[in-house]
Amino acid sequence: MSDRRSPGAGTKSRGSKQSTSDEGTASGQASRLGAYRRKRDFSHTPEPTGAGEAAAKASLAEGAWDRLPRGRRFCVQLHRASRLHYDFRLEHAGVLLSWAVPKGPSMDPRQRRLAVQVEDHPIDYGDFEGVIPSGYGAGTVLVWDMGERTWVEGPKGQVTEGLRDGHIDFELNGQKLQGRFSLIRMDHGASDKKNEWLLIKKADAAADPELIFSDTSVKTGRRLDQVADGAAQEQDLEALIKEAPKGMPPATLSPMLASLVDHSFSSPDWLFELKYDGVRAEVRWTGGKVSVQGRSGRDETARYPELQEMADLLDAEDCLIDGEIVALDSDGHPSFERLQHRMHLGPAEADRASQEQPVVLMAFDLLFAQGRDLMRMPLELRKRALRKAVRDGRVARYADHVEEEGETFYAKVREARLEGVVAKRMGSSYQPGKRSRDWLKLKVRPTQDCIICGYVPGKGRRARLGALVLGVYSDGQLMDAGRVGTGFSDELLLDLEKTLAARRRLTSPFKVTTTRDRDVVWTRPDLVCEVEHAGWTTAQKLRQPSFRTLRPDVPPEACIREPPALNDQEVTRAPSTAPSDVRPTQEPRKTQSHPDPTIEAALDQLAQMPAAGGVLEVGRRRVKVSHLDKLMWPKAQISKRDLIAYHLRISPFLLPHLRDRAVVLQVFPDGIDGKSFWRRSLPESAPSWIPKWTATPGTPTICPLFQEPAALAWAANQGAIDIHPWHSRRDRPTQPDWAVFDLDPSLGATFAEVLEVAQMIKAGLDHLKLRSVVKTTGQKGLHIYVPIRRRPPQAEVRDWVGEFAHHLVEAAPSLLTESWAVKGRQGRIRVDYTQNVIGKTLAAVYSPRPFPGGQVSTPLEWEELDGLDPAEFTLSRVVERAESRGDLFAAALEGGQTLPPLGGGVSSKRPRASANKRK
Repeated sequence: MSDRRSPGAGTKSRGSKQSTSDEGTASGQASRLGAYRRKRDFSHTPEPTGAGEAAAKASLAEGAWDRLPRGRRFCVQLHRASRLHYDFRLEHAGVLLSWAVPKGPSMDPRQRRLAVQVEDHPIDYGDFEGVIPSGYGAGTVLVWDMGERTWVEGPKGQVTEGLRDGHIDFELNGQKLQGRFSLIRMDHGASDKKNEWLLIKKADAAADPELIFSDTSVKTGRRLDQVADGAAQEQDLEALIKEAPKGMPPATLSPMLASLVDHSFSSPDWLFELKYDGVRAEVRWTGGKVSVQGRSGRDETARYPELQEMADLLDAEDCLIDGEIVALDSDGHPSFERLQHRMHLGPAEADRASQEQPVVLMAFDLLFAQGRDLMRMPLELRKRALRKAVRDGRVARYADHVEEEGETFYAKVREARLEGVVAKRMGSSYQPGKRSRDWLKLKVRPTQDCIICGYVPGKGRRARLGALVLGVYSDGQLMDAGRVGTGFSDELLLDLEKTLAARRRLTSPFKVTTTRDRDVVWTRPDLVCEVEHAGWTTAQKLRQPSFRTLRPDVPPEACIREPPALNDQEVTRAPSTAPSDVRPTQEPRKTQSHPDPTIEAALDQLAQMPAAGGVLEVGRRRVKVSHLDKLMWPKAQISKRDLIAYHLRISPFLLPHLRDRAVVLQVFPDGIDGKSFWRRSLPESAPSWIPKWTATPGTPTICPLFQEPAALAWAANQGAIDIHPWHSRRDRPTQPDWAVFDLDPSLGATFAEVLEVAQMIKAGLDHLKLRSVVKTTGQKGLHIYVPIRRRPPQAEVRDWVGEFAHHLVEAAPSLLTESWAVKGRQGRIRVDYTQNVIGKTLAAVYSPRPFPGGQVSTPLEWEELDGLDPAEFTLSRVVERAESRGDLFAAALEGGQTLPPLGGGVSSKRPRASANKRK
């Protein structure tokens, strides 16, 4: 019910001259609630249907809404959806006229609050309080205020005219809001502002600029978190997760990580957990067994045998739980010292140690349960589901949290000398393997995971080991982080000497060494330790480090230099769209985005811009944007603002594939339902900083260099949806970077058959020992790219793909065709090799497509083809997928392959079960 997502709904009935005699009739009410009902599935949401006023529910203010004068009621609801906002509603003509007010009403006459008019709501919505599940308007709602509304200046008919003309005055007598107010539309004749109003407090006796209201319900006295908890108690686990997609826990899963901040903060949009001083673990319960995976991906089940007792504490099948293994001291606080010796014991010693010093899993997230994948569910729903799935016991406990009061919580944690605090954004999804800004960590004692890269001999009793040489990854490169020579016990020194002696090597693992390193004994960089420190020097070395412990649970590639802490503005904004921190990738073909403060600042500016637009600053570039709330995908409610934001967020992944290529754009000035045209050259109004290129003399001027995020923002503002780059680059326009297979299904061909053809091509390419990458087209097709060395001309590549396709048709004539004419294809699939021609283009990877739903051409791993549904790859999901999994299309740029002669054909055996299904 996120009211801000539906500008324009319901305005037609308010803007027309409807007679006052029928405005409140049942038929009139039903027609005005059409938009409200179309946007909701009432079998899933607890919101009222509007079929009749609901009976009063038992509460602290039972029947308060019903006791107010009929026809003259108002309410304000506090709604935590994607963002916290207020829903302002006035009863009129049998419905609740509704506006979304992002900053809420004010009693200060100087404050003019934006109010976005949305669809009418039913009368019985006036005292609705609860949790709306995932879907339209997911989030928690409470009744912030309610009372009596009186129109000012005349009878009801004048109010109808005021709604039409854009100015209404009224007086409120609520439990919080008092006195006269005005709602004034901001359109001033501009059609794109018909739904934007200003809510203004009149200067009367009730006005009070200093008055601040609590965010508690006037109906029940509860806060938002208490409303959410109450709703969770009324639902069982199945009800909480029923909208999550089906899925089973993967064999391994990298945990989501938190970004570092250097100060505490409070926010109603965040929850705050204790940072446990232990070992990160993913615990799964499936097939009647409990297994434990460490952060490095190693199986730790045998090391912590007592966790098998969790089987008696779990009320969910096939579940995967994220948490921290800790050892508790006599005060019940996590003690790393007590856990330390457990981390180094083998399975034979673990049974005895589990009795002497048992560990506890502090469970803080539920990722899979009951055959469903919960990772895309909002965090608060996952935690409620976790509370249902795990009962507290000797070896497992639910990791509780506090909401909003982060500063107070951190002060208590610091006072107790505990590890620190982790702040998590409400509504955020789980992003495996990503160091996200949706999770922030604040340490009481700064620590850093480092790789031991060597040691320096000492003197006296420490002649063999004086200090360890430490390394961390920065920008994907192993860098010298300094030396640590304190914090060692005699026993630990002996163990380290033996361990490092077996790892000695002759050369430095660092790319750069200095004369200071000539006494270093270098070792294999595969052993991780944790050190406490007092910060970083300007030379990027640890200041005053002290050895704490070895960390066998942490993989070396996870030892990144903790980035500079976010400042106050970044923390309070902390956009979920921010790219992940720099870390080396575990698979070289996957790339991670780097944090870019210019993109973050542009996204923040874009989110706050009025619908009319303005000048968007993207780094040093200035881009004029306009009509930001124009719907580019009307049915999916995706606006131009959303399209620009998508391109800014996806730019780290998309731009490498556009760089130095001629680009052709398909432009939809009025959205996908309107007319479109292809733009092959830059208009005169284009910014001068977008480069132009003439491919050959006599051809139109084109722009190959969409090299920066600002260029993508400009194109999106022009209404460009489809982005089609050349297969070659401007330095060698006749020599492509890849050979491409375009799978073009005709009418009657199924997507399952397209997938079958793709697997045939993959089998043939594997037979030829050629690497390939695959992506969706956004609908029923697929594109397969074979990266090659840039030597053969485009025509030669076209002929090679054509010959390959010919062999495929010979192998499966009932499934494939070489027919150019659509009528001649008879429900079969054509492998279109003619796309391998200079000037011909295909939709770029990560390009939005002009199809209903906002689909995106999305790169895949070949294993994902089984059961693939391309409709799930939309603008709202692809960025998160790319930030989580890296650029799955990066291998398309690696080249280095030569297309071999096909000779006797292509080995591309079809699955036997489907070979004759078309006969």
